[in-house]
Amino acid sequence: MAESVLEKLIKMEDEYSLFDLKCGDFRPWGYLRWRIFGDMEIKFGEVSGTRFGSSIFEKLKKMADAYRVSIGKTKPKESKVLFISHPRRFFSDGKYKCIYTDVLADMYGDDACVIENGYVHMTPAYSRYLYYPDSDVISGTMRDALYSKAGDMLVNSSDKVILKTAAESIENAIENTFDTRYPKNEIYKKLIFNYLTYGHNVKRAQKLLNVVKPKLIVEVVGYTAPNMALNEVAKKRGIPTVELQHGVIGSGHFGYNYGKKRQLSFMPDYMCLWGDYWKETAFFMQENERLLSCGYPYLEEKVSKCERKSEEFMAIVVLSQPIVADVIAKSIIEFADILDKEGAKYRIYYKLHPSEYEVEYEFFAKLERSGVEIIKDSAVTVYELFARADIQIGAFSTAIFEGMNFGLDTYIIDTPKAEAYVGDLYKNGYAALIKSGKELYEACKKRGDGTKKSFDGSHFFKRNAKANIKSELDGIMKKEV
Repeated sequence: MAESVLEKLIKMEDEYSLFDLKCGDFRPWGYLRWRIFGDMEIKFGEVSGTRFGSSIFEKLKKMADAYRVSIGKTKPKESKVLFISHPRRFFSDGKYKCIYTDVLADMYGDDACVIENGYVHMTPAYSRYLYYPDSDVISGTMRDALYSKAGDMLVNSSDKVILKTAAESIENAIENTFDTRYPKNEIYKKLIFNYLTYGHNVKRAQKLLNVVKPKLIVEVVGYTAPNMALNEVAKKRGIPTVELQHGVIGSGHFGYNYGKKRQLSFMPDYMCLWGDYWKETAFFMQENERLLSCGYPYLEEKVSKCERKSEEFMAIVVLSQPIVADVIAKSIIEFADILDKEGAKYRIYYKLHPSEYEVEYEFFAKLERSGVEIIKDSAVTVYELFARADIQIGAFSTAIFEGMNFGLDTYIIDTPKAEAYVGDLYKNGYAALIKSGKELYEACKKRGDGTKKSFDGSHFFKRNAKANIKSELDGIMKKEV
């Protein structure tokens, strides 16, 4: 099998010592890596080039809404534990919750401070410990535009030389590894932008830590630029950082796979993983003793609350995925048409990924004509669908693992990312790999034939998640004193 883009990239960064590139404290490759990876994936057809974005009007409206929401909530308080939440929240009991940090912040009470970055804030938010550093949003957007258009004018001459040399090194590495050109002037522009943004994020992190004075930082998505800069500042101050697993991790995820262990200041010190299974799914930068099996509190809560409901017909949940949505839809349309011809009693729920809620795909009309019900918002949760379903179908979504906790028969649609993220599931008999709607129909006819392997949920999601995480976080604070 041909090497994937990520496999080539990992070999490249080791062979050409790209992590050794420096401009002051700024590590150019560390902050540029994700963009090069994404561009190469698109160029070599591993994912589609579709990237969702908002219009200028929508961005301005969201910025205005964020500013309104943040009034009186921009100045965080001194706290023992600083949580950096995820801006994508889920509606539950009349409030929007961060499914990763809110339950943990509740356990620490007044010792917790929660920060939400970005300019989209879902309200009413659940946590009373939540603060928005959003006085910076409008100026931040203008600053990003300045860095993109005229950033070169803001960098001193000696740093320009260093960044130009770094761009040449990266260009050479890409050309020799991928046999394709990535012009150094484009790389240089990206490095200038990232260098300036890094400087701003460092100052912002310093200001935040001066106010909060935490003993521990707990974050979601540690490989974002703001969190990477925060990790660097925290390390200099001796404050430990912990990243919470927020989704499926596999050998195809750029954020968790590296060629060898390194001491990189922008990486979180610890990873709280959902279970032992995930320790083997990627080549983490952290040492093994810093990979902590804890569980997934939100899933544990939902499994306990969602009562299984039997329906008269076969209930099927389809888990959409942005970069391969067209591939999934094609198979489901074919599958639904075959079911109709065979006179089957069924209902298909096509659950969009949260990032797709405002997207109108061309294939929606075809799905609806095939009798597929499209779930376009969070009013109906994926857990409610799991509770009434018999079958789930997806590509490489995190939700596939969650659905297996509900005892669902699982079918994986063959896509370029499937093997890297969920290959273990179909190779070990937990799920079946299918390539078309016809194959899916034939596989479903064989349900209950005894070939499906029993799913050991505790190996994937350790039990008593809240208590486990609290124990680990408390232990880290004691250890780091």
